[in-house]
Amino acid sequence: IKERFDNKRWIVQRHIQAIFDVPALHKENHAALRELLNTILKHLRVLKALKRPTESWDDLIIHIIISKLDVSTNKAWETSILDANIPNLKMLMGFLSKRSQALESIQSRALNNQTSNTIHKQTGKLKNTSVTNIPTSNLSCACCKANHQVYHCEEFLNIVVLNLQATKRKEKD
Repeated sequence: IKERFDNKRWIVQRHIQAIFDVPALHKENHAALRELLNTILKHLRVLKALKRPTESWDDLIIHIIISKLDVSTNKAWETSILDANIPNLKMLMGFLSKRSQALESIQSRALNNQTSNTIHKQTGKLKNTSVTNIPTSNLSCACCKANHQVYHCEEFLNIVVLNLQATKRKEKD
């Protein structure tokens, strides 16, 4: 185990491979799109914490992500790019985040309508119902209190890396 934690090259390779291995999306699905987004961001943050030059990888990461998108989302992305501008990773991530939120909203409404119609058909009576959608994006990080999950927190990832390094130093002493 110690050899794995001491082998920075092996750790970097595992995170890069994990980015390549993210499963492709075959249909529009907000949860799968959010998972793809979160997985890639998680590995990029760890690689950045390991002092890899992720800031210069935009074109490569964009290509990998685009190759994983369903046809409809890929088409929406391509039509959202203005002229011949070369998009950056931040633009793609923003687009995918908005797309995921929109799909979640649409899929929630469709599910609520199906459930409501089923209930009305079963009872034969019309009932007044109300639905409250609570956004899931208002999460607060336990580490820095920002609006993201703790596994997306750069402060937290830096703490994890520093703790691993401290543990390695203690084991060597």
